[in-house]
Amino acid sequence: MVPNLYPIPHADDIFAQMSLCKYFSKIDLSDAYLQLEVDDESKKILTINTHRGLFTFNRLPPGLTSAPGAFQKAMETILSNLEGVITYLDDVIIATPSIQENYKMVMNVMERFKEHSLTINWSKCEIFKTSIKYLGHVIDEKGIHPDAS
Repeated sequence: MVPNLYPIPHADDIFAQMSLCKYFSKIDLSDAYLQLEVDDESKKILTINTHRGLFTFNRLPPGLTSAPGAFQKAMETILSNLEGVITYLDDVIIATPSIQENYKMVMNVMERFKEHSLTINWSKCEIFKTSIKYLGHVIDEKGIHPDAS
């Protein structure tokens, strides 16, 4: 099997996209990888041996070398062409200069997730905030600061 080498975004590149933004929403997917179906060819190599016999994964299992790249590519494809929407694996950040733009992009993301039957972990979401914690930093309209916690 050839590993999926799709690049995962670097934190500095993500933070650069958030400059000049004042409103932030963070959306987290439930059981992220397991929401993506794998194709029939991939299923053949995703067979595991258990005490109850052989089982084949129908969905992308976490823990595979190729899973992060495959998932990142899928998310970027699903959310392509949405201004201010940044994807880092199962976390989606919406960073915009105005609350109206943030609302519009949140609704667009929700629509895309609905089209692709993706479910959200609402307990981990933050919507329409002026400050969020992300990748070990606090992001607000003044910039990016290390998270003290």
